[in-house]
Order: sequence, then C-alpha cells, then structure tokens
Amino acid sequence: MRADLAAWLNHPVTVALVVTIMAILFAASELLLRSLAELGNVRFQGILEENPNLFRGRTGVQVSHIIDVGRWLQLALLGGMWLVMWRFPGVAGGEKLAVAIALPVVLISAAHFIFRPLSEDMITVLLRFVGPLATPLVSVLVRRGPSVAPPPPEDDEEEASEAEIQAYLEAGEEAGIFEGEEGEFVESLVDFFDTVVREVMTPRTEMVAVSDETSFRDMLRAFAESHKSRIPVYQETIDRIVGVVHVKNLVEHRLEGGEPKVAELARECLVVPESKPLGELLRDFQQEFQQMAIVVDEYGGTSGLVTLEDILEEIVGEIEDEHDPKSPPEWQEIGPGVYRLQGRALLEVLEELLGVEVDEDDVDTVGGLVFARHGTVPETGTEVVDEIHGLEFTVDEMDERRIVSVTARKMDVDSDVDVAE
Repeated sequence: MRADLAAWLNHPVTVALVVTIMAILFAASELLLRSLAELGNVRFQGILEENPNLFRGRTGVQVSHIIDVGRWLQLALLGGMWLVMWRFPGVAGGEKLAVAIALPVVLISAAHFIFRPLSEDMITVLLRFVGPLATPLVSVLVRRGPSVAPPPPEDDEEEASEAEIQAYLEAGEEAGIFEGEEGEFVESLVDFFDTVVREVMTPRTEMVAVSDETSFRDMLRAFAESHKSRIPVYQETIDRIVGVVHVKNLVEHRLEGGEPKVAELARECLVVPESKPLGELLRDFQQEFQQMAIVVDEYGGTSGLVTLEDILEEIVGEIEDEHDPKSPPEWQEIGPGVYRLQGRALLEVLEELLGVEVDEDDVDTVGGLVFARHGTVPETGTEVVDEIHGLEFTVDEMDERRIVSVTARKMDVDSDVDVAE
C-alpha cells in the first residue's frame, strides 16, 4: 500500500490538479448557491426561508459555514499531504510534491484577491463553465445544509458594530468596489441611522412661523419673502404650534377669490422629540404622508422643525434650489491648524479637523460649545478659551444672540492669523 501511495504522490501534476479542482468546485458551489437565491430560484428560496441560518454572515460579507467546510477540507488535504511526506521520507521527488501541493493554494488565493470584484458578465461566463461540475455538490449542500448549519445566533450577534461596518467599507474601497463619491454615499447611509433629529433640525431661532391671527395677505407675503412651501402656524406663542399651511392651499383659495383665516387653512402636523432617529422619522413621513415635523424638547417646548429635505440631505448632501441663499461652507482652513467654522457645525466636524475628542453631553454644535465655555452671550471679536480640550475660539460673527461663525485652533498653534473676512 505504501508503494501505491508513493507512486501516486510521485505525480505532482496529478496532486496539483486534484487540489485545484476541489477548490474550484467548492468556490463554484458557493457562487451557484448565492446566484440561485439572487435569481429567484423558488426551491432554494424556500430552503432559505425554512433555514435562514444556512448562510450565516454579517452584512453579507462573511462566508457561509457550509462553504467553510469545503475550504477546511482543502487545508486538511494540504496538511495531510505534508504529513505523508514527513512520515514517508522515502517518497521520491519530495520537492516537486511540495510545489504541487502549495502551488494550487497560492494560485487560488492570488486569484481571489485579483479577480474578487467580478462583473456580472464574468460571473455568468464562469457559471456556464463550472456550473455543471458544481451542481452535484450544490445538491448535497442543499440537502445537508440544514443539518450541519450552526444554530441561529442571538439577536445581538447579528448586528455588526460600527467599527466592523467601517472596516467593510474600507475593504470595499481598497478592492475597487466603491470609487470616489460612491464610498462617501455608502458611509453617509451608514451614519444616517445613527443620526437623530436634533442634529439636522432648523433651530427655533431660525424658524419661519406665523400667528393664527395673521391675515391672508400677510401670509402670502410671508411665503413670498421666505421662499418656503410650508409654514407653521402658532397660537399666541411659538411653543403652541397648531398646524402647518401649504402655499398650494393659499393659491387655490386666491384663485377662487376667497381669503379664509389662516387658522382655517392650518393642517395638523407631526410632533417629534429631539432624540428621534432619522430612520424612524422617515418612516413616519411615508406613513403619514407628511414632509414637515415640529421638534419639541423634553419640556414640550418647540425646539425647531425638520423637513423631508433635511433628512435626504444627510444622505446625498446639500440640496439647493434657485431660491436658496448661497450658504457659506461649514468650515474652511484659513491658516495652518486654524479653521473658521459655522456656529451650527456639529462637534464631530471640530473633532475631525483639530484631532480632539470633545465630550459634552448637553452640547451638539460649535456655537453651543463656545456659549458653554464663555458663560454669557459673546460679542464679535470675543476670545474664548476651552482649557478642558485645549482649544481657543474667536467669535467672528454674531446675529443678535446667535453665534454665526467662529475661528478655532488648538492652544499650541500660532495665533498670528488674520481672521478678518
């Protein structure tokens, strides 16, 4: 028996061919299984529904447990061959056999990284050639899959962490799956589900709202001057929003010659807390056929308002029409390590620019941080020092009691920079 085994092992081409064919069959099986599901194969979709854990993975990236069996068999075969060579040192051509065993593994691994981002056409051609060979193995996996698949993981194990998702995105960019703005779009989509209403709303101080006692003509004028399509209506105080008026309703009544009271035109609107996730609010907008919501704080007072456009801008970036005033950039570098930021810029922007971590539970914006450190309403030119985080701020512009823009730098950065407009 040793002689027969030695004779077989003395043909390195045969060994290499066997290992390579096994690898191709298991890879093709995986490809076929996934393709059958994606292309709507009824039988396989039914199996997946009955056994949702047949393909176990997070965010579609990890390889299924079933296919891993095949890859472990490849490794076992490789280790077994080396063990045979060590146990039977009399086998001739040991060096050739070593090359024959290692070469397929190296080639297959290299091909995996080089041809990983296959196009649909290439996948179709590959399936046409290797499909018939892999079909028997697919059938075995479909029949045996449920019995060897691991038990369903706990719910918390199914959720990928933010760090894992970020790692997947970076791997996709390195592999050429995402290019340019595509990667930024996917990253924005991931961040979207961690964003709450408070971070994107129009604050109370910048809201355009009218009293329920406003005349029809004054309401028309408010729409014309603000270029808004919807304006909230309040009763006595802005903390008591009674509804929202759409400009379309005013135009319809104007064409008919009527001038009803504004309170009669106001329609009920959504009211949401500051902490509501954007994903949930988007779902509410869809279900309630609304495009605007009033945001309230924990005491029931009006904090601001949020629109469907605000939500979409978190994914695709700023959406500006011909009536929107040109907004200044959220930040700009005006010197080495010195930045001008809008007061409404989120603290995450400041952290990324200056490489610091700002731990403030009650503050979300740069302007809010400057207010918190100064203690009172600053004036244009006021210098504010944040010793906790090692930062220095200069207030560049104020709008009454609102901080419009500031200049920020680390305390160890040269402050000899002209911050004038």
